[in-house]
Amino acid sequence: MRRELLLLSCCVVIPSICSAQEKSDTTMVEKKAERNVMLNASDANAPRYIQIGLPSENVNVYENGLPVVYSSYIHPVSAHWRSDGSLAEVGLMNPQESAIATGNIAYSVNSFSDLGSNMFKGILNYKGNHYGMHQFDLNVSGPLAKGWTYALNMYQNFDPGTFDLKFTNYNDRTQIYKGALTKHWGNRG
Repeated sequence: MRRELLLLSCCVVIPSICSAQEKSDTTMVEKKAERNVMLNASDANAPRYIQIGLPSENVNVYENGLPVVYSSYIHPVSAHWRSDGSLAEVGLMNPQESAIATGNIAYSVNSFSDLGSNMFKGILNYKGNHYGMHQFDLNVSGPLAKGWTYALNMYQNFDPGTFDLKFTNYNDRTQIYKGALTKHWGNRG
């Protein structure tokens, strides 16, 4: 019984090792379609939690490859991350990509900060509603010196909510400030 099991495992392992050592001269690169990140109907500032039946602790949001929060039960994602003008790219990882990249089996938001540009640019976003919400963010970036770029961002949210809170003026009062100073070495961008 043991010898048969060993022989069977050798028959499976040896062909897979041999096929793994074959080299290919060409590499196929598949361009993926754009994927959107939905906002939750109960919260206009945080990504939607999508239950896929597998246990996951929280909504997984990554900025520059690192988790925005390590536990959303202690620190809500919307208190530390907003999809604002400071982000150069926001994408969505499916459960397979997220499991490989982060170890969590869930849909994940993957975002990358604006680290500066070789030309001056500015972005101003403003949003309001008839309940008295005012939300704006301002991002400026540009060159400083040869090989140096900067990016500065300010996010402000004044949201009184849809009902009168007796203990505070705002249901959501968030301030986020970010800055980046980048040195480009040689020809690497």
